[in-house]
Amino acid sequence: MWLIATETPPVLLAFVPLISHRFRGSRAQGIVLSSGLAAFLAIGLASYFFYEPFDDWWYLRFLLPIYPLLLVLAAGGGWAALRRLPRRMNRWAPALFAALAVLLVFHEAGKAMNLGVFDLQRAEQRYVTIGHDLTGAIPANAVILAMQQSGSLRYYAHRLTIRYDEIPPSRLVRAIHLLESAGLHPYLLLEDWEEPKFRTRFAKATGPGAIGLKVVKVWRDPVVVTLYDVTDTPVDRAWPAGDRYPPASPGGRQNRPRPSGADPAPARIR
Repeated sequence: MWLIATETPPVLLAFVPLISHRFRGSRAQGIVLSSGLAAFLAIGLASYFFYEPFDDWWYLRFLLPIYPLLLVLAAGGGWAALRRLPRRMNRWAPALFAALAVLLVFHEAGKAMNLGVFDLQRAEQRYVTIGHDLTGAIPANAVILAMQQSGSLRYYAHRLTIRYDEIPPSRLVRAIHLLESAGLHPYLLLEDWEEPKFRTRFAKATGPGAIGLKVVKVWRDPVVVTLYDVTDTPVDRAWPAGDRYPPASPGGRQNRPRPSGADPAPARIR
């Protein structure tokens, strides 16, 4: 549905040349050509349909390989539709076709602005920024539990990553023990929208007396992303609600509150 919502219903005209004999040469050549084009489109669409479902328009990027063909076929289908107008209106078909093309360009430009297409670069830059920041901020033996940024962290930070969403809910503590026994230093990186999902999935593992999560660094732009130092030492104190994201210093390092007369205790997602 996102394909129709972003490209408008006329994109469906791309299927007209595949079934209309008006676009074919000889019968044999037409069947081969139509079958080849249909197979190419089907393969491109299959890469999208069998992906993990995310209801967002930007996952249409999987269809980019078929977009040129799709738009050319849609233009051909639209032209064929206009040529079927009454004979006395046929002479206006080129002008109508050009006018519709211009209207679609302006419509698509407005749609792109409404969907924030031109802001994507700034939003996606966070993967590069965080990856580079972590290169010198965490030790070489670090292993980062992440989901959304698991791939970019491995690429830009050159650190081992583990998808926490692939860890069974009852095995998180054991996984931390195994990592530490192997000489690795576990961290956890969560975007703000991931935190509720993480708390729900690992409710027992992040409860009182379970693993501790100490805030190491917070990035706030364009979304809030938090890096936690993971420890298997049970803790009983969490950050006060008002200090969920303690303010960062101008240099970008975390300013954690220090309890009077004591070292700051690890924080825990609650």
